[in-house]
Amino acid sequence: KEMAVEMLDRVEALESGNAELAQSNADLAASNAELAEYQDAMKGELKSVSTELGLVQGFKDKMEAELMGKIMSLTSDLGEAQSAARSGGVRADEAEGEVRQ
Repeated sequence: KEMAVEMLDRVEALESGNAELAQSNADLAASNAELAEYQDAMKGELKSVSTELGLVQGFKDKMEAELMGKIMSLTSDLGEAQSAARSGGVRADEAEGEVRQ
């Protein structure tokens, strides 16, 4: 009789353990589903940020190219102005020399 009671206690403990395990598995499945949802959301967010970053990079490249063009143009204009100033200075020196003679 004692052996039967002991066996029943063991069976009840196993059933209780199985119920707890089943609950843990259900909780784990719910957590996995939430994680999958979160991962999908993050993938979408990453794709969006990546697209925006590409647009920003394109704008930055365009602005850099325009700025470099303006710098080159200004550098050329400055060179021409310096050349004209030197040429004007030489002419002024020549005119002054002619006046002295």
